[in-house]
Order: sequence, then C-alpha cells, then structure tokens
Amino acid sequence: MANRTHRIATKLHKWIALVVGVQLMLWTVSGLFMTIWPIETVRGEHLMAKAEAPVLDRPFVMPDFDGEPVTDVALRNIGARAVLVVTHPTRRMMHDPYTGAAIPPPDAERIAALAGIAVADAAAIEEVSLIEADPPSEWRGALPVWQVRFAGPERLRLYMDAVTGEVLTRRTCLWRVYDFMWMLHIMDYDGREDFNNPLVQLAAGLGLSVAISGLVLTFYRVLRRRRGPRASIAAT
Repeated sequence: MANRTHRIATKLHKWIALVVGVQLMLWTVSGLFMTIWPIETVRGEHLMAKAEAPVLDRPFVMPDFDGEPVTDVALRNIGARAVLVVTHPTRRMMHDPYTGAAIPPPDAERIAALAGIAVADAAAIEEVSLIEADPPSEWRGALPVWQVRFAGPERLRLYMDAVTGEVLTRRTCLWRVYDFMWMLHIMDYDGREDFNNPLVQLAAGLGLSVAISGLVLTFYRVLRRRRGPRASIAAT
C-alpha cells in the first residue's frame, strides 16, 4: 500500500508539475516585477501637475435646467477655471458658475490646451484624437473619449472626458508592461480584471496538488532513509 501511494504521488507530482510549472514561473516573475515600482509611478502620477481645488471669488449662479431632472452638481477646476458640472439622467453638461451659461464640450484645440496644463513638464503633443469606437486595449472606460499622445520616453497618453476635458487616466510605457504582467499573473487574457476566473482557480488548484504530492514524496523518502540502516542490520 505504501509503495503504491508513493508511485501515485510520484506520477502526480511529475506530470502536474510539467503542466503548471510554466505558470508558476510566470506568477513568480510577474509578481516580482509588480513589487519593484510603486503603484503611483506605474500610474504616471509623477508626470502630472498638482491639481488645485476650485475657488470662487464671488457668488455663483445656479443654471436654469428647464425642469430637467438633475442627479448631481459638482464644482470642478478644469484648466485653471472653475466650472459647474451638472449630471442629468441621460447626459452631463458644463456651466459657467458666475452666469449659469452652458459651456460647450471641448474641441481638439481645447483638449490640447487642457492636456498641456495637466502635465507637469511641457512635453510635445504628437496627436489629439477623439475615440468613438474600437478603443485601444489600454482604455477600458466609456466612449467617446479624447486621447492625447505625448512625445518622450514615457510615451505618455492621456485619456480625457469628452464632455468636460478632465483627465480620466494616464498610460505610460511602464503601465503597459505592468498591465501585461498583471494579465499573466491573474490569467485573465481578455479583460485583465477578473482575478477570480476559472483558469487561475484551476492553475492554483494544480499548484496546490504539486505542493501536496511533493510533501508526500518527501515524507516517504525520509521514512525510507530511516528504515534503511535497520533493514541492513536485520538482514545480517
């Protein structure tokens, strides 16, 4: 019975280790990579100018909503200018806080100006584009969205709100590598967000099987070594 258990454990350990060995290595490499850089650096926060709180120097005027329901009103500082961002059930709008007048959504020129204000170092802007369909994999939010590409080694890209021009997120070369490592780590090769997907659960279960079978093999090998000298003495 002991020999049979030992043979089964040996086979399980060998074949399962072959199956999950590559993934175990990827978990280690990707996990090590993600511990090297602070998450603030990965997110490119060091590249951005310090955000200032909105300041009003005189009383603001509430816009006329013409009876349309309002779900949220927020005072924001956008491009060194205080604005009211009003959210309705089906849309959002900007208003001048002093007159209540509607402010139109930003065009490409305005987005370029806002991006230049948002970035700490004035890197050259290579391209400004409005993405309305088929976004790059690094953007996983709602559409439409403005994308601003900067020159430089960081290959910084800003994704900016199509209604307000606010910076929604930043993407750099380091973020893209980190995102790839995160994908390998959680084994979600599509959305790169589901940490509880069946594939990673299966790999983790197989990895646990390798560990358990290895412990069983270690137990039998230690037991054999202890029995070896006694068996030799009994034979004489």
